[in-house]
Amino acid sequence: SAVAIVEPDVSITKTAVKIDPVLPATIDAGDTIEFTINVVNASAVDAFDVVITDTFPALIESVTLTVFSVTDNVSVLTTSDFIFTGNILSTKAGSEFDLPANSARIVTVKVRGNVAATIPVTSPAQTITNTARVAWTSLDGAFTARSIYNAVSLERTGVDGPGAGLNNY
Repeated sequence: SAVAIVEPDVSITKTAVKIDPVLPATIDAGDTIEFTINVVNASAVDAFDVVITDTFPALIESVTLTVFSVTDNVSVLTTSDFIFTGNILSTKAGSEFDLPANSARIVTVKVRGNVAATIPVTSPAQTITNTARVAWTSLDGAFTARSIYNAVSLERTGVDGPGAGLNNY
């Protein structure tokens, strides 16, 4: 008989909006940008030990990056659960969180930072590319051998990501 392997389908989206000054609409050196990161699990199975990682580009001054707010509809996570190390945002160790099935929990992290004062002029309109990442496990608890028949069997984590298949078997 067939075995169905079911894994969480955790998604992360990110948007950026210039907040200071609001006008003109173009982004210039010194402007403040607010990045909004949303994480949700729309699948029918829970995701465990979720962590967010986001490496901000050099065009955003790392000394100005701050976690401005965190919205968690179950009111567990706060700004203190996230940390910047240089230009890398990450979930603090011990602050990993679970995302129940069917979008029952949505986590939104807002980050603010300033565009570098010296932007290299390579073209009239530059694009600042920045992608946030999310990782999770499909079983709750610590990473341990999951099979008594295979000592090197470990948890599926979703790190392969879409396109390459989640932890191909």
